[in-house]
Amino acid sequence: MFTKKSKRGKDGVLRILVQPGPDPKRESVTTYLSEEELVDEMYKPSSNWIECGTDTKDSLGEVYLEILRCEGLPNMDSGETFGNKTDAFVCAIYEESMVQTDVIDDRLSPMWMPWSQRAFCFHIRHPLSQMFISVNDFDLGPTGHDGIGKIAINLNHFEADVVYTLKYNIHPASNIYDREELGTITIRLRKHIKDAHAFLMASLKPPPRLHVNMKCEKTLPVANFTLYGKHNEDVYDVQLLRNYVNEILELKRLFFYCVGDSITSLVLWQGQMKVGSLNLPVHSFIAFFGGMYVIERPHLLPGCTFLMMAWIMLASLINRLQHPSPWRRTVGFLDYLYILIHKTRTQERKTLIKSMENAREAEIFDANWAHRVKSDYDAAWKEWELQLEMDRIGNQDLNTEHGDKATDPIGIALASLKPRLFPIQKRLRGYCATLRQIKSVTSWEEGIISFWVTLSCIITGLVLLILPTMFLLQWICRLVIWLGLGPWARLYYEFIAVTQSTPSELRNDQDRERDLMDKMKKIEIKFQEKNHEARQKGEDALKLKSMRILCFGRFIVKVPKLYTSRHYDIPLAESDAAHVSFAREHQMPPSNFESRGVVPSQQFEGVMIPKNVGDSSSIIEENINPTSSELDRLEGETKSPVDETKESEQLTEGQTLASSGIDINEDTGSLKEYLSFDDESESGNYLKYSIIGTSDTKSRPSLTVMHLGHDEDDRQYIQDSPTGSSIATVETTYTEVSSYLEEEGIEIISTR
Repeated sequence: MFTKKSKRGKDGVLRILVQPGPDPKRESVTTYLSEEELVDEMYKPSSNWIECGTDTKDSLGEVYLEILRCEGLPNMDSGETFGNKTDAFVCAIYEESMVQTDVIDDRLSPMWMPWSQRAFCFHIRHPLSQMFISVNDFDLGPTGHDGIGKIAINLNHFEADVVYTLKYNIHPASNIYDREELGTITIRLRKHIKDAHAFLMASLKPPPRLHVNMKCEKTLPVANFTLYGKHNEDVYDVQLLRNYVNEILELKRLFFYCVGDSITSLVLWQGQMKVGSLNLPVHSFIAFFGGMYVIERPHLLPGCTFLMMAWIMLASLINRLQHPSPWRRTVGFLDYLYILIHKTRTQERKTLIKSMENAREAEIFDANWAHRVKSDYDAAWKEWELQLEMDRIGNQDLNTEHGDKATDPIGIALASLKPRLFPIQKRLRGYCATLRQIKSVTSWEEGIISFWVTLSCIITGLVLLILPTMFLLQWICRLVIWLGLGPWARLYYEFIAVTQSTPSELRNDQDRERDLMDKMKKIEIKFQEKNHEARQKGEDALKLKSMRILCFGRFIVKVPKLYTSRHYDIPLAESDAAHVSFAREHQMPPSNFESRGVVPSQQFEGVMIPKNVGDSSSIIEENINPTSSELDRLEGETKSPVDETKESEQLTEGQTLASSGIDINEDTGSLKEYLSFDDESESGNYLKYSIIGTSDTKSRPSLTVMHLGHDEDDRQYIQDSPTGSSIATVETTYTEVSSYLEEEGIEIISTR
């Protein structure tokens, strides 16, 4: 049945068909709405929320995200004349959860209504986790969906229990110099922290390895675009190579800007800190009188060095907090220090940021900075061109120049030097990532890390001021000279290092070959233990990967631990913020909270048999097209049971089939042994058996045998029983099972 996309009412107002559908509770009045009515409905609180992950004891809080609208999107579909436009949907990834909104067909400025799939609740696992959001164009068929633009949000810039309505420019890439703006996205965000002190202390732990699994192959490019953008940094790309070089030069200019401006401001006693209406030279005062005091007491130099590092970090924070735009600011050092000491947040400030607040001042500030960078860059190029012209005019060489007739020698050279340039590209990528992290810490982009660095410098400096540093340094130097340069080092050479041959003692090729073999043998011995640890980690990762594929799908994407892209996404001036006390209608979750589904947690605990942290009863598929034939095939396949007769022939005597899940003896403690092997059934299906043992110091341990299978598309599954598994429990020893497998000629894949 054909439905009109718009119609004009009796009042003469043009009303548009609401997508993806009307409000089920008000279907008659929400099927068609005018533009103004759509905007009013869009800003209302969401009624259907999707919970992402599980609220465990390790959860630090929640992040509530609502996707409101996009504006000015480009048309990604052909046939615009016939009304075929971009079919937009939004994808969001936070830690190990991936969600997607409903698809809005043929709209370049789509809006998501409160009753649609647009509201998500994420559980916070680590304080430094970033949120990645992308806008995509939905396409039918095997071609895949098209990425339009993306943003990355650093949640630590936002205070808890404040409702933010944020508008961002979206860009197709975040790691190149000239980013193209392809529209805007508006979201509503609120962060809730259970315990501020626990949240701060959790930042001292390293971020976990994060991965997201999905079952639909078409979803994989969407996830990659959401996390990494248009340009894949793992493949050879001349544009990325050039941008890496450009970024290093840009960071060099930024460093000299900061150093030059700081020295000029200190020496000339310029205004550096606003106190009321005055701009006082506080840093110049500290530098002058502090330097006069320390120069007369050289023993204070080690401690003052660390205090000076903390001073530089605090000066950078003050400079950031004085930016005209409220969206450039961040949580301050004193706020984190108060949480650390008092184990609670400071008294709640009724944060209120109005739309377009200080927009004119911020625009002028950013324009002046951009003009300074561009003018210096153009001046450097102009100077270089004039120098080349002067060298040409004053050239005294009399030789005949022979030029290459190739039309594009640079392009040909870059294309032909891929084997040599790609390693350089990867190395430059590592350098840029390191420099970005340093920049994010010194500029307080990663405010929590900056706080810990500053606090550690202050504590170290104060400790060194108290300790007799010169006395300790003198004795350290004495010990180094006495132990390292004394004549007793000859004893080490005579009795310990006597077996080591010097180059002068190698008389012939046999001696040199023997010396080389000895070195190789020592290297092998050195790496044997490391190789064992690496193999163990690799096997654990392989088991975890298999379990994730079994539970969540065979397509995996890695989520960055920290945000290390070149550009930061800053909210536009149209954004606003209000404390929950001023926006009670947007308290999340609202009183009319209606959970539409749950995205299960993909976090596992354990090593031998990873255990899913949460058990979700209602699961929503991450594929945005739940009625597609591919998803139906993935979800609706029936798996033929394994012939129990053949299974009983494969296993040892005394086994019993368990129908209620994995039979682990809880009284015996942790898992001890793992063994998997392959077999070929009579029907040709590939089978996999996994034998898991539990430690038991009493009599005979209880070994659990899991029987896994593969279908024709090589997707793993566990067969039989109401819980989806066919498991045999064997009362025997691990040695007896291993011996039996060897006698039966079954190949062992891995053991632990």
